[in-house]
Amino acid sequence: MQLLWEHREGLQADSILYHFHDGVVGHYMAFNSAGDMVFHRMLNQVEAAHAESVMHEIGASKLVQLSLNTIFKAVPPIFKTSPVPELSEKVVCTDLTPELSICSNAGEFVSLALPFSLMAHYRRSHFDHFVLVFVHNATALISVYVGEQLLLLNSFPVANEAEVLYFAVAALKKAGINIQNARVELLAEEHASHTIIELFRRFLNNTAYCPINLPYSLDQLPPQAHIAALMHLMPQCALPEEI
Repeated sequence: MQLLWEHREGLQADSILYHFHDGVVGHYMAFNSAGDMVFHRMLNQVEAAHAESVMHEIGASKLVQLSLNTIFKAVPPIFKTSPVPELSEKVVCTDLTPELSICSNAGEFVSLALPFSLMAHYRRSHFDHFVLVFVHNATALISVYVGEQLLLLNSFPVANEAEVLYFAVAALKKAGINIQNARVELLAEEHASHTIIELFRRFLNNTAYCPINLPYSLDQLPPQAHIAALMHLMPQCALPEEI
């Protein structure tokens, strides 16, 4: 077990601890009742079960497990009580905006698509057409907006940078939108993001790294800051009580 990052601020007792484990690295981020981050730790070569130990160590009142592999569906809130294709009869839905709910099977880990879609919603307000791409461990989350309308929100297995580019622009092309008129932003691990951005810029006029909002200076961002940036939005996702 190797400590990669540690930050504590204020009282961690009675906080909510969010945990994401990618098979090797464990991410632990806790927030107090006001939604302020009071704890952030990253461990390398750690077992997923270690989250329980962290919860007891800081005295958190609740542990919420996050996953990139949880199946989810984006639906308008008015349809969240109806059967959702590809999901079980019992689902849990989280309202993110007046136009968007994210639903998944009850009892499963919370999908990282929740904070990802919220980030995309925030960022799209700055552009006419907007694509947000998140890449981690051969999985890409893609959100596409045409104006204020959500055109696509989905996850895809990706084997290389070319497949990331394909999924990033496919929905725009299918809708007849000129991809050169869209802003494309990327969230990925630092080394991988350079390679992906380099490819994007060969084919797209307006692409950039997505700004990362964390309470650290830019030259002190943690490893895998793209994961931390999504976890930092979790208090704004207003999870249902049963999660």
